[in-house]
Amino acid sequence: MPIRTKVLHLIAEHKYLSVYDLANLIPVINAKPDNHRRRFQFVLTRLWKNRVLNRKINVKDFEIAEGFVPFNWMYWLSDKGAKMLQARTNTEKSPYSLPHEQDISRAHLAFSKLEGRELYWRQDDLKHTIHPDALIGLSNPNLPEDESTTYFFLEIERSKQGHYREGKSGLIMKLLRFQNYRKTTKCVQEWGFDNFYVLLVLKNEERRQNLLSKLRTILPYRTYMLTTQDLVNNINGKIWLSPKDSTPYSLLEIS
Repeated sequence: MPIRTKVLHLIAEHKYLSVYDLANLIPVINAKPDNHRRRFQFVLTRLWKNRVLNRKINVKDFEIAEGFVPFNWMYWLSDKGAKMLQARTNTEKSPYSLPHEQDISRAHLAFSKLEGRELYWRQDDLKHTIHPDALIGLSNPNLPEDESTTYFFLEIERSKQGHYREGKSGLIMKLLRFQNYRKTTKCVQEWGFDNFYVLLVLKNEERRQNLLSKLRTILPYRTYMLTTQDLVNNINGKIWLSPKDSTPYSLLEIS
């Protein structure tokens, strides 16, 4: 398959990708990293100039060094590109929301490496009574079809907890809405199921422990499973902690 076609199909599947993401997805044996990235940058730039892709600067939240703020280009399908692939056009995003979209796409890349389960991933049409970052279905091929799939709502949390109301952060309030939504007729009407887990990916271990501490008194259930942005790359490992206990879980153990 030509490199141009591979790039377009990967962007269609994962929504928002940078040259670094694509260089990691399509490795070349013995290629120097800089030359490999330049090759993809050339392909992406040509596709953008041909209006097959949209792009925007993705400002990263790295430490500012000597007055320089690191950034890269984030690419997604344009209307023209979506029509070519018979795919869905992605929503235009501001530069400051792109890091969040990239985190969701990179989570998708990580989940794609999960072994022992068939992955269903949805990142579109998610605005219902609740509005997660993604819907995930993991199917166990060893179980009967009507019992094989476990559903998860994914939440990527980059920022510190804020937007407090009645002593609870915006994130805690959202998780309480998830809890009230489970096992309801409304959930079945909107999603086709009424039982699910909520997977939260936090920026670092400190924030994971802080949130776990709060959830142990508010929502002490295994419904909520927390990991970090670094750990999620080890998607087959025991990287998930719940506020119910201190036992680390793998996705295979809960699906």
